Amino acid sequence: TNRRDPTPIERAQALAAVEGIDDRQLRRALIQGLLGDQLGGELINEAKFQQVVDRVTETLEADAGSAKLLDRMVRELRAGGR
Repeated sequence: TNRRDPTPIERAQALAAVEGIDDRQLRRALIQGLLGDQLGGELINEAKFQQVVDRVTETLEADAGSAKLLDRMVRELRAGGR
């Protein structure tokens, strides 16, 4: 078969459809997926990689422009998941 792995956006969209996932968790999952896709999915279980994900997420959330973009992405993910 010609099955491919889901993209980071597709994984985040699936997560957005799960009950009880808050926006912060969804933003973090999106950043983790994008970084993992670029740097190698095998890193996801590494503690240092998770620290990088936390720092990148916090940095983006602290910047007004980036925070707006992340919030828009979360809204679109939630809308696409329905």
